[in-house]
Amino acid sequence: MNSKAYLKHLARTIALLVIVCLPAFANNSRAFHTQASVLTPDGKAIPAGAYQVSWESHSPTATVTFKQGSRVVATVDGHWVDRSGKYEDDAILYQRNPDGTNTLMEIRFAGKNQALVIDNPR
Repeated sequence: MNSKAYLKHLARTIALLVIVCLPAFANNSRAFHTQASVLTPDGKAIPAGAYQVSWESHSPTATVTFKQGSRVVATVDGHWVDRSGKYEDDAILYQRNPDGTNTLMEIRFAGKNQALVIDNPR
C-alpha cells in the first residue's frame, strides 16, 4: 500500500471513530443558563450566566463541573435520581438561605427523566 492510500484509509478510520464516539461524549455535557446566582455546598459562587455543565459518572455518584469557556467555575459531587417524567425545560433547584444566598440543590435537564442532585456535606 502506498503512502497516499494509507493516509486516505487512516483519515476515513479517524472520521468514523469521531462520528461513532462523539455522541458518547455529548451525553455527558450540556449548555446551561442560570438566572440566579447560587453557591455550591462548599461555598463556591456560581454567578448567574451561561455555563457548560459536564458530569463524570462514578456509579452511583457523579462529579459535576461548571465551565465558562475554558475556565472551571466550580466542581461539585452529586448523584442521579430517577424522576417520574421527563423535564420540559432546563432548571435549577436551590435553597434560599437566611442570609439571602442560594445553595444549589439539583439540576434538571430538558428531555431527561433524571435530576442531578448535588451532594450536601453535613
